[in-house]
Amino acid sequence: MRENEAFWIVIRRLRVPILLIIVTYAISIVMLTLIPGKDSNGHTYYMTFFDAFYIVSYTANTIGYGEIPYTLTYPQRLVTLVMIYLTVPAWFYAIGTIVALINDKAFKKELKKMIFRRKIAHIQTDFVVICGYNSISRIMINKFQKDGRYRLVVVDKQEEKIEELKLEGYYPVIPAIAADATMTDVLSDAGVGMKNCKALFTLFEDDDLNLKVAVKAKILNQNINIIAESTFSAGLQNLTDVGVEHVIDPYRQVAVRIEYMLNTPHLYAILNWLGGGNLNLTKKASLTRGKYIICSRGRLGKAIKEVLSANGIEYEIVDILKEAKAKTGGDRDLLIKAGIENAECLIAGTPDDAVNLSVVLTARKLNPNIIIMARENKMEENSVFAALRANFVFIMDKIIAVRAYNLAAKPMVVTFADRLIHKNDEWGKHIVERLTEIVNKKPQLKEIYINDEEAHALLPLLGQREVTYKDLVANVDGNGRELELLVLGLQKQHGEFIMAPSFSSKFEVGDKLLIAGTDDAIWEFETILNNVNKLHFVIHKEEKMNWIIEKIIMRSKK
Repeated sequence: MRENEAFWIVIRRLRVPILLIIVTYAISIVMLTLIPGKDSNGHTYYMTFFDAFYIVSYTANTIGYGEIPYTLTYPQRLVTLVMIYLTVPAWFYAIGTIVALINDKAFKKELKKMIFRRKIAHIQTDFVVICGYNSISRIMINKFQKDGRYRLVVVDKQEEKIEELKLEGYYPVIPAIAADATMTDVLSDAGVGMKNCKALFTLFEDDDLNLKVAVKAKILNQNINIIAESTFSAGLQNLTDVGVEHVIDPYRQVAVRIEYMLNTPHLYAILNWLGGGNLNLTKKASLTRGKYIICSRGRLGKAIKEVLSANGIEYEIVDILKEAKAKTGGDRDLLIKAGIENAECLIAGTPDDAVNLSVVLTARKLNPNIIIMARENKMEENSVFAALRANFVFIMDKIIAVRAYNLAAKPMVVTFADRLIHKNDEWGKHIVERLTEIVNKKPQLKEIYINDEEAHALLPLLGQREVTYKDLVANVDGNGRELELLVLGLQKQHGEFIMAPSFSSKFEVGDKLLIAGTDDAIWEFETILNNVNKLHFVIHKEEKMNWIIEKIIMRSKK
């Protein structure tokens, strides 16, 4: 019944008006057919059912057409008067009920649900469900819309946010509904239980909400890939326990970046690029050792403290946010007391952007040479942080959004980023230099499967001979030109992940490649994998012979 709930609401609300119209029409028609009249010759006649229904129809609707078989007798006129006072009020009552129904919030809600369910049912391609429309999901939506790999479905409790989403004018149109994502029926309506629903994102700042959504989603679809945010350590464990595959801890992500900046700046440059930044060698992201002032006491402050302690760095924690709320003193006094004038680095990491901005501004005045890291919670303040010359700005929404997007659309990027921790800075320096040498400061990333869909020309060749990385990218035109791309990762079918494979690495059916390069180079590489003639030339350095010419040559040899 849920699929036709709006229909049944209409039936329930209109049953009395409809019944009333039927009864009044029936009485009027019966009376008109029973009362005798006179024809043009003065003979007695009785109206047919059709004639009676015809007269009642135009009379009840106040049209007053006036066409009748013959002039009405006084008894017939009396019946007509009764008919008017029966049917016209019945129609007014019905129209009033319809207007009230159209304006009824419950009906509007059910109607939107019905339309939403039909839109979901018509999605034939792979799609993902995003719970909550905010600055995080907007970043993700823009990325998904750009690559076109998945359709999107959005669920948010607030009607205003859904209307805001619709006003963005995304294409393809994103089915969206204002509903509680923690309800099983809502998730079901959103298509979570469908086979082509590949992932669900629950990125609320409330761990309890994320947990509820995850549990309900797992009930509907055991195989769905769930990506959730965790803001508390207990929440992280709970999400893991219920089977959430990917739990994003943004504070840990920031702490990892700081550790890279301390010990392996080139790896940080790679990580920053994977997160949407540029590869920057002229101004390396390195941190010197000295005293660090941490203006954060939450999970972020704890994560940073653990990193600094592990690296033997002196630090001072200042609860700026607490003091700001208590209004017991200014930033200046607190920072001076913490030793800002002789400090090496300041980390403004409160959940309040206004407080962080104030801290950054004050610290820069007290110590112009200090390295400043700032936490930006919402994207709107990015330009302000940049204007205040913060050395590093960690945009929490962007960190969460990019990682969540990559977990669903580019999982090899996440695997590559997570495995950087096992590499040294020399390795990172080589990768950065190689990328900037053959590509540019912001190479594009692409994941390619060695299968019939994405490499159908290469697949038959792999059954005949070995094909290496070098075979496909080196000397592609016969004049020594190398494709402007680099294979960053090779995911073998049996599970092994090779970081930056060598030129001699062999490709096999079922492998997956993570490549970085220019748009043109990536397009040419995909052409090589899918065009038989192009592949033949790259491998053999000769044009593939046309079958007709080949047949002529074979006959001439005979």
